[in-house]
Amino acid sequence: MSSVPGRQEERFDTSVAVRLERGGAVTRNVSANGIYFVTDVAFQAGATVTFTLDFQNFPGGPIQVNCLARIVRVEEQGGKRGVAAAIQNFEFHRLPIGRQP
Repeated sequence: MSSVPGRQEERFDTSVAVRLERGGAVTRNVSANGIYFVTDVAFQAGATVTFTLDFQNFPGGPIQVNCLARIVRVEEQGGKRGVAAAIQNFEFHRLPIGRQP
């Protein structure tokens, strides 16, 4: 868990697979209104991105979160890209137990 002055929501350090339209990524941290992930996919600040997070071990059963976000920062990280995005909209969907996305 990390807190930076000026941030609206508390961030949680976690590693969750991210499904992007053109590839994949792994989160470094996430909050109610933002996400930071590392990917091979090229992004530009200001662009819009849609992505999906799958939580198989969520209490009460697996869920899928579909998100729409705006890229606020892109950092080169040794051949990969660190991407910070502000989440603008998200939808939760409960998945049948045992179903893989």
